Amino acid sequence: MKNKKKIINDCTAIASAIAGIPTQMVNGKSRKHEVVLVRMVVGSFLLNELEFNYTELERLTNKDRCSYYYYQGRHRDNYKYWDKYKSLYDNLKLSYYGNKDNTITANEIKEQLILNNIGDNSFNSDFKITLIIGETTQNIFCKDLSKTIDKINNIFREYDFTFKIAHVNSLRYE
Repeated sequence: MKNKKKIINDCTAIASAIAGIPTQMVNGKSRKHEVVLVRMVVGSFLLNELEFNYTELERLTNKDRCSYYYYQGRHRDNYKYWDKYKSLYDNLKLSYYGNKDNTITANEIKEQLILNNIGDNSFNSDFKITLIIGETTQNIFCKDLSKTIDKINNIFREYDFTFKIAHVNSLRYE
């Protein structure tokens, strides 16, 4: 438990330093826009990247879990449409992990697939693409194989990746 508390404190300190806000303000009760931004980014980072759960965060930060539900629910839109949020989140991630070239987490892959409207509907799909980037794999189900592969090539062009394709719905031909 002590290590998890240290991780939370380190993430908060990094984000605070990047945003130019004292850590005490972030840990306090201030509702200033800049302070709330840092809280949202740190909360989302802990949930998405470090895979903390709501109960752990509530216990370790002495904050209500409803705040973390809110951060999680707003993360995708905030990251997509709010430049300050995206910049702070990316800088926190880069600062925390360092510059790991050609690595990506499973959550990052899923997020990119969702943002680019690549679904995961295995029921109506004809093909299963297993995307492999480093140690991370993600299954993608699709009907239109060529369009989906074009999108994958475009989205993950900065990464060294490979994929396997399987035909999963051969019963339709019988």
